[in-house]
Amino acid sequence: MSKLFKLVSIISLFLFISGCSLNNSKADSKDNAKSFKDSQGNVISLAKPFQRIVSLAVSTDEILLELVPLENIVGVTKSTVRGELSNTVAKAKLVPNLVDVNSPESVYKVQPDLVIIPDFVRKDVVSTLKEMGTTVFVYKKANNYAEVKQNILDISKVVGKNPQPLLQYMDDKLQFLDNKLKNIPDKSRKRMVYLMSGGIYCNPHSPFQDMCKYAGLKDATLELNINKKTHLSKEEMIKLNPDIIIVPDFNWDGKTFTDAKIKAVLEDSAYRDVKAVKNKQVFAIKGNHLYCLSHHIVDASEDLARVAYPELFK
Repeated sequence: MSKLFKLVSIISLFLFISGCSLNNSKADSKDNAKSFKDSQGNVISLAKPFQRIVSLAVSTDEILLELVPLENIVGVTKSTVRGELSNTVAKAKLVPNLVDVNSPESVYKVQPDLVIIPDFVRKDVVSTLKEMGTTVFVYKKANNYAEVKQNILDISKVVGKNPQPLLQYMDDKLQFLDNKLKNIPDKSRKRMVYLMSGGIYCNPHSPFQDMCKYAGLKDATLELNINKKTHLSKEEMIKLNPDIIIVPDFNWDGKTFTDAKIKAVLEDSAYRDVKAVKNKQVFAIKGNHLYCLSHHIVDASEDLARVAYPELFK
């Protein structure tokens, strides 16, 4: 664990230095503008700092609200004022406009000079905003902690702000966890599964892998060698027989209560011989951490570690 943390810290430092180097690249000789290239290869030029920024993802909102003065953010996504999904509700409520990620018109209406969008937003939204003459910066959805850091760097370059406090937040949290968990032998690290409404979440290429790794846990689904995103059945739960089951603490429709989710798992007769159920090791993890793709993603690892190894956090 310690070696792993040191490697991540070195990578983080390299990313920061590389980011600074790119940010200080030569300006355009005519208008003194810097140029930035997004994940889709589009080059964004600017002669002066952006003053009216809109974000179309909760994680981008969380990053921007730490980097940019409130007066320069004219719109954030509606979900950012929901505590189940957002880690920056109080600040988000101070932004004058809540925009609809699926409505280019609602975005254009607030007259932004920059819109920052993850690449999982519908392509027609991006193309429509561009047709309207809006400057759009598209970044790649992160699949691990290193890619989250890279997105923070890229966004900070576009808005001309220092990313180091956010990168430091991540490194400090990971160091804290490493100090707590480094003495757990690999063979003693608990096996867990993430149970969603559609079944056991299985995705070897998602941030969930780093969430588990830095929490001193093993995602039991990796033992199946499935190389794609899918959901697994109750039969697979029985075969995997995990030490811990987690469910998301997220009431998405106003009717899905967390206590009811946990009770349903514990009382499901199909799971009666599963270790996690027999030992009552079924826990809810905050949705605003579990679904996070900003610097707060490391908080998910802490949440997981605290339920898995409570004795180490006393």
